[in-house]
Amino acid sequence: MGSPVLLDRVGIVEVALAVTAVLMDLFIPALVLLVLGACSLALRRQGPATLGVSTETRWQKWPHRLRF
Repeated sequence: MGSPVLLDRVGIVEVALAVTAVLMDLFIPALVLLVLGACSLALRRQGPATLGVSTETRWQKWPHRLRF
């Protein structure tokens, strides 16, 4: 059997590797989507507003929606 200190260190390494795997599982798809979106916008020669990205805050949009 291994010493308790060695087992603790192995456990810490395992947890660190698991956390890294989860973070990479979230980061890589997000990065792929960003690159594909940027390429799509560049090919169509349009800005980020096409995808719904705007500089207006949520509260600045409300008065326009309340008009009849």
